[in-house]
Amino acid sequence: MFSIQSAKYRKTLLSLAVSGALITLASCGGTDSDSTAGGGGGSGGSVDTSSLTTENLRSGLTKGLTQGVTANTSAFSTVLTNSKALNEVTGKASSLQSKSTISTKAAGSGSGSSGLNFDDTMTDSLESLNEMIEMSSVSNSGNVYTFDPDENRICTSDTESTPDEITDCKEVLSHITFVVTVNSVVNDEVTAATTEFKYDAATFAITDFTANSGYYQIELAGSKALLTKLNELADDEDKFDVPATMEGSVRIGFTAESENSGSVTLSIPNAIRLVNTTSGDEIDLTMATTTELLSMSANAATNEMNLKVSLGAFNLLANDEDDSGNPFPVSLALSALTGEMSVGTNGDVLTLSGLSANGVNFKVNGQSALTLGLSSLDAILDASGTAAVATLSEPLNFSMMVKNINAYFADELESTNPAYTIEASATAPAGTTFTEMTDDLTKVTGGPLVININETGKAAVSVSVPTGSCLNTAGDTLAAAPCPAGS
Repeated sequence: MFSIQSAKYRKTLLSLAVSGALITLASCGGTDSDSTAGGGGGSGGSVDTSSLTTENLRSGLTKGLTQGVTANTSAFSTVLTNSKALNEVTGKASSLQSKSTISTKAAGSGSGSSGLNFDDTMTDSLESLNEMIEMSSVSNSGNVYTFDPDENRICTSDTESTPDEITDCKEVLSHITFVVTVNSVVNDEVTAATTEFKYDAATFAITDFTANSGYYQIELAGSKALLTKLNELADDEDKFDVPATMEGSVRIGFTAESENSGSVTLSIPNAIRLVNTTSGDEIDLTMATTTELLSMSANAATNEMNLKVSLGAFNLLANDEDDSGNPFPVSLALSALTGEMSVGTNGDVLTLSGLSANGVNFKVNGQSALTLGLSSLDAILDASGTAAVATLSEPLNFSMMVKNINAYFADELESTNPAYTIEASATAPAGTTFTEMTDDLTKVTGGPLVININETGKAAVSVSVPTGSCLNTAGDTLAAAPCPAGS
């Protein structure tokens, strides 16, 4: 009767309600630090909109709500293509990934897909929002405008919808309104506005735009009523668990400083708490507030880029099950994940600052299955010459442990042995320099670089690369080796 996957407008509303939570696993966002989480404040009644026509209001909203989706994305792709330093890093990362046997399952790979692609979700949502802007009645009090979507027009505009789908669509949209506070008008054109999307009295999403900035924000508490209604109307096979507790907000914003530069930022304006109490599917997730969970800025004219990660305390408790369907608890906790990467000197130099991972602990059935530690690391990669050179400004101190509890990493480790374990560490003092000789040989100056790997069923690896020697990464081995003559 009711298919979330096939009904365009219901999919749009669901996307608006839950995309914020899903976006936290991806990357994107904005910078509008002066805007409050509640939005809607703006300039209040001081903005004169008496000459603003409904047509200009609609067109201004359509333009403002969509400009941030593609704003200056070319700047990022240009820098990624042109930067020698970034190409050096991505090339090495791809090479190491192809050789690595350590699972990333704890971070989500291999555990299935959410089925909701962010790019597609945002695009679909905005396309449908534009149609709702056009198919709504509008009333106002001063510079505050209330849009009431016409469910009869909207729900019948898709000729492929069944009568039952149309009925359900009308039921949902009859509760939806959006309230627009116009914050600036120039030449009878809306140049800044804040919009609150409401299910009855509950705000489930907020958008804001100016001439060169904006954001999209999901209010999890306000999304609960909408999700509950969607779930009531869904067929049995499409039903989903609506969390008993939904708190906090997720914001994605942007700035567009010029035609060649811009920034995107993902932030958590209000601490997140999601709790599902359904037996067998219990989830308890908390995430601390942060203004820059993930932020990126780029300038295509100068080939400069900045990437910053600032994840505070994060805790997740959930359930998984083995191949026989037997459930067991899994949990992920970390104190902080922080770091900043800057690309400058026309893309030739990459600087890492404060890259650290503190207290990362993934547990399976109450036992540590993956731990990760990286002390604050500063480094500079200079790719301007014929050979890329990386220098540690702070000591390298990295450690990791993976244990195959409940055969959780069986596919990646190619073993069902629950005691199968990999322990790895790498250390090097500040001032150590790494110079790329060939794809498989890296010269160490200063040092020593010390790498230890212990893996069940394999010979232990303990490598100490003194100054003037090279680290050989050919094949699946790690070893100290003489550097090429004359290097």
